[in-house]
Amino acid sequence: MNTKTAVITLVAMSGVALGGIVSIEGGIVKNNPDINDPQYGYGEANYVQGFAELQGITLTQDIVIQLGDGSMSVLQAGTVVDSHMVYYDPEGELTTDINDIEIQFSSEILGLIVLDLEIASTNGLLGLAGLNYANPSTRSYGPNGIGDIELYSGSLLNVSLRPTGADYFRVLTVSNIPTPGSVALLSAAGLIGIRRRR
Repeated sequence: MNTKTAVITLVAMSGVALGGIVSIEGGIVKNNPDINDPQYGYGEANYVQGFAELQGITLTQDIVIQLGDGSMSVLQAGTVVDSHMVYYDPEGELTTDINDIEIQFSSEILGLIVLDLEIASTNGLLGLAGLNYANPSTRSYGPNGIGDIELYSGSLLNVSLRPTGADYFRVLTVSNIPTPGSVALLSAAGLIGIRRRR
């Protein structure tokens, strides 16, 4: 076994994997979002959709987040996160409610970005380059209306949404991207294991 193979094997054994949305009940996880997916009225569907945004990002600013019990808090600058965009944009002009939809993530949820201005201010930091993110200053963007409920525990999010147009929000999770230090440590462990076998 060569060193590169040993490191890959050790990373796999350690449970390190790319962050992401594991599943959306009755919905779709998009591995390759379209350029206009974050826009109102584009790709309308009567189910929840989502995609992974930037992974392993160190926050350069404090961010107002919603906690698992629905209360608000602040996630401190310096925290390393994986970001995910989740949205519900029902077809046509009618409001179609959804209730108790479970969304499973690959790691623990740190908080949700649900406030319009907070979503807008983090597009550049956490959003994917090349996507046309909507400007929440023109209308409501996040799930801030009556009947919108987002609760989570661990890596499982439960949402009930009543959009007046569409509800978009970010989910920040513990990053699954290994830091350079942890990769170096795994590499050293792999080399020690190889030497012992010889």
